[in-house]
Amino acid sequence: TFPGEETRRSYVQGLAYNDVLAERQAQAALGWSAVTNLTPTQVLVAVNDADGAPVANLQFTGTLQHPANMQLDRTLAFEELRPGVYAAGVQDLEDGLWTLSAEAEGDTPFALERELWRR
Repeated sequence: TFPGEETRRSYVQGLAYNDVLAERQAQAALGWSAVTNLTPTQVLVAVNDADGAPVANLQFTGTLQHPANMQLDRTLAFEELRPGVYAAGVQDLEDGLWTLSAEAEGDTPFALERELWRR
């Protein structure tokens, strides 16, 4: 059965929504962009700055969420493969739609959410 809450502590997050909006505005001002890909064994994220140069040395973490079964969700730990390209391993991932939510901690926080297909 569905537990009724998709986002943990959604009430508390709602109270801090103005902070979320401020973070999104700061991120938009950076002009950074991200491209994502899902391979048979990895989730890949490539981050570029406003000039198209790779953004290196980010500390990414994230989750890969299944839209119909929360028990299939995965926690991701990314490693930098080369400047601006980050990878997290995934094994035995079911086919279908997945939602990637990832954030980089540090001096310049960066967050993204993308839908990815596994075929």
